[in-house]
Amino acid sequence: MGHNTLVDKYFDAVAEHRLYSSPDRLKFYLDHVFRGIDFEGASVLDIGCGAGLCSFYAACSGAAKVISLEPEEAGSTAGVTSKYQKLANSLNLDQVTLQGITLQEFDPGGQKFDIIILDDSVNHLDEDACINLHRDPAAEESYTKIFRQIYDMAADGAVLIITDASRYNIFPLFGLKNPMVPTIDWTVHQSPTLWTRLLSNAGFSNPTVRWRSLNRFGPIGERLLGNKVASFFLWSRFCLTMRKKAG
Repeated sequence: MGHNTLVDKYFDAVAEHRLYSSPDRLKFYLDHVFRGIDFEGASVLDIGCGAGLCSFYAACSGAAKVISLEPEEAGSTAGVTSKYQKLANSLNLDQVTLQGITLQEFDPGGQKFDIIILDDSVNHLDEDACINLHRDPAAEESYTKIFRQIYDMAADGAVLIITDASRYNIFPLFGLKNPMVPTIDWTVHQSPTLWTRLLSNAGFSNPTVRWRSLNRFGPIGERLLGNKVASFFLWSRFCLTMRKKAG
């Protein structure tokens, strides 16, 4: 089955199991996150994979091997493993495997990854440390250790992709819930500037930050609102990519 056919099957499965608000909005999101990324023949590590949306998209786009890490019991959204399994059953892809463990527990056995994904999961790697990361050297050391672990798993020339919300948004500054993301706890997030600094200390380089508008606004919204200032007044969502230098 060709990649295009597999990708179509992927979006059909997402719609069938109602894993995203709409396939078109998911496609827009994935096109934004993976802009310029070539999955063909790549080995992929998806840390905190949730329902597996990024994992299975990578496999359907040509990745040779995908390892998904999702310790559902360790702070992730309840029920994500069952949602992951629904996609797995629908797509039946041998190159995708799920391990229900944390990154810290994961042993790659010497394997190196070409693409490493942290989609809305970087702040969950150590939530207690993340809360104080901008002001506590011990918390910073905790995350630096984690990022060095990720760096050691990365192949030469590998790309690291992180999506999250920045700590800074206009609504919490005034003690208000953000109506677009009312459940978010802004104290458990950090800015892409801070993540870039820590990842640079761990060895990653060439940072690129892209700010997101809301998916429902589509390409026009991205052109008008996909910047740091507009995002501050919306939902402060960003995508950070960095790389490990080629050997």
